[in-house]
Amino acid sequence: QGTPVSFVVPTTLDVSSIAVGDRVHASGTVSGGVLTLTDFRVQGTDGAPSNPSNAPSNAKVEGVVTAVSPTSLTVTPHDNATAITIAVPTTIDVSTVAVGNHLTATTTIVNGTLTLVTFKVD
Repeated sequence: QGTPVSFVVPTTLDVSSIAVGDRVHASGTVSGGVLTLTDFRVQGTDGAPSNPSNAPSNAKVEGVVTAVSPTSLTVTPHDNATAITIAVPTTIDVSTVAVGNHLTATTTIVNGTLTLVTFKVD
């Protein structure tokens, strides 16, 4: 069972297909330290998505690196919003990232944790 994650839901996104107790695969964007839902899919009882055409996309995080370790990156968005910590999987090497670098990261939610997919140091 995954860890609950809270999203702000924009009025332009219809989430009426989600019921209490549903497992939902969700993606969003982070701006000003706020995670906003951009896409979702409800998982069916057989474990398959019940709305595969609504497959989630990755979220992009851009900003200045304020902390780095082999297992996580902390990035402060351009608007000096609350810093965002991103988990780094063991398959990604972040040894070239340094505090103060401008970073563009593609992330996804893995077991309720914002997780790095790819990154670029600008």
